[in-house]
Amino acid sequence: MDGMASGICIDWEKLTIILVPNAAPEKPSAFGLPGGIIGRNETPKEALVREWKEEVWGHGVPIVEYFKKIQRGRNGSSFHQNLFRIKDNGREMRKCGVKGETKAPVRVSLWEIAKGNVEVFCSHKLAIFEFLKKMAPSSKDSAFLAIMMAKKLGVEI
Repeated sequence: MDGMASGICIDWEKLTIILVPNAAPEKPSAFGLPGGIIGRNETPKEALVREWKEEVWGHGVPIVEYFKKIQRGRNGSSFHQNLFRIKDNGREMRKCGVKGETKAPVRVSLWEIAKGNVEVFCSHKLAIFEFLKKMAPSSKDSAFLAIMMAKKLGVEI
C-alpha cells in the first residue's frame, strides 16, 4: 500500500469542487476529497478510479492528470497522498454515499472553503490549496483563492 489516492474536480465556471461529507461519527460535519486508501496490488490510479466509482459517479472517471504526491504524517507515521485532477463533465452524481464512511457527494463553493466557512479535513484543505497554487498562473480566481487559503492555513505562497 502506498497511502491514499484522492481526486480534485473543480467546475471553473461556478468555482465549485466535488467533496464528500464524512459520515463517521467522530467528525460528522467535515468534508473530504473523494478517494481512499490504496489497496494491496493496486496502483494509485486504480485506487482512485475504484473510489470515485464508489463515492461519486458509479462509472467512468475522466482523469486529466496525476497532480502530486504529498508526503504527510499521521499519528506519528508517514504516508503518501496521491492527487489526481479529474475533469468535471457536469454529469449527475450518486444520490447516496458509502455506508458508514461518506454521505452523497456535493459541489461546494471554493470561496466558502477559502473563507473558512466549510469544514474540510486539514490534509484535504492543504491539497486543495496546493492545487489552486499550481493553477494560479493561468487563473486569477485560483490565485486569489490560493492567497485567501494561505492566510487561513498560515502558510506562505
